[in-house]
Amino acid sequence: MTTEEQTIAIENEETTEEKPRISPTEASAKANQIIMRRTLYSGGIGLIPFPAVDAALVLGVQIWMIRDLAKIYDVEFKEKIVRNCIITLVGNLGVVGGIKLIPGVGSVVGSFSTALIAGAATFAVGKVFEQHFSQGGTLLDF
Repeated sequence: MTTEEQTIAIENEETTEEKPRISPTEASAKANQIIMRRTLYSGGIGLIPFPAVDAALVLGVQIWMIRDLAKIYDVEFKEKIVRNCIITLVGNLGVVGGIKLIPGVGSVVGSFSTALIAGAATFAVGKVFEQHFSQGGTLLDF
């Protein structure tokens, strides 16, 4: 066998290395850290004065959070399924952000209420998915 054939053979071999499994306690701690960080991001995004922009960004943060949770629990991630699940669970955050369109007080009240609701919704979605994944659930049986 020539060195070129050996190189190809080595490249085609599948490694049987398994990812090291982490304990449920470690997984829960990592998941909580991710959920808390993304909750803060969502709350900060809620302060953005543009209603449609903040809703889209919060949805993106929530998708990002669930992708990271899926990695921890070794669950296959499918963005389309996750997006539909989040929209079903949370609804349309943009409706709350509509208060920001009222001149003056509406933008202040709307920003703070959207920040609060965005953070709470992100936290709740994170906890729901953490519990589902920790019990062996996948995105297909959500």
